Amino acid sequence: MPKQLVIQVGQVEFGISINHVISIEKMVTPSPLPLMPEYFMGIVDIRQKIVPLIDMNGILYNKKTKITDNTRLVLIDMDNLSIALIVDEAKEIIIIDSQEIKPLQSLLTTDTSFFEGVVRLNHRLVSLIDIKKLLNGLTNLEQIREQVSLYQS
Repeated sequence: MPKQLVIQVGQVEFGISINHVISIEKMVTPSPLPLMPEYFMGIVDIRQKIVPLIDMNGILYNKKTKITDNTRLVLIDMDNLSIALIVDEAKEIIIIDSQEIKPLQSLLTTDTSFFEGVVRLNHRLVSLIDIKKLLNGLTNLEQIREQVSLYQS
């Protein structure tokens, strides 16, 4: 049974595999870098490591996250690159029986192959996403990786 971290981005709850999550941190002020995509908020120092900060609202909804007391950074491991994701809230860790996952029928014309399905939790729906597939699909990920490497010691 896969464990998922339930995060909220906008008004939607998403599940990401706990296997990719390193930690959940409080929001910190990023240091912006010039000439980067809008969803890239800059770099932050988390546990003495410089990591890129990516806004999930920017990726999924083309808007910036409104920072509140509930805003969290989800630090994930992406193939030897740690990335901090800004989410509106990190809610809970759940265990899902694979048979509970329903396919997500998409009518969108954009690539949504990162959606793994949807599960019903009580009276709410959680859309499961493959975070690695979503982030690897970003056109500027390699540029971000190169910029961040300049700040690694």
